[in-house]
Amino acid sequence: MGSVIYLGLILVAAAALWGALRPRPLFEIRIEHGRASITRGKAPASFAGEVLEICNRHGVERAAIRGRARASRVAIECSADIPPRCQQQIRNVWNLTGWKPR
Repeated sequence: MGSVIYLGLILVAAAALWGALRPRPLFEIRIEHGRASITRGKAPASFAGEVLEICNRHGVERAAIRGRARASRVAIECSADIPPRCQQQIRNVWNLTGWKPR
């Protein structure tokens, strides 16, 4: 019984460590009610407009797009509300911006 508790504590500690070490988003764009808003950090306004247009074409009404620093680039993460083809189009547009983390 003691080993189960010990294993549980290790799992909780590992989850907390993973959460603490995970890079924070440089920016977050939310799509709600046909509008795109930058809710965290700074992102190119033109990118937010493109994201909204892409989401509208795919019928996405509510979603979140985050940019996280990965080495010398920004990786785009999309919420599960966005279909894979739409996510790829968003990544393609992002790559055209040439924006780098500071």
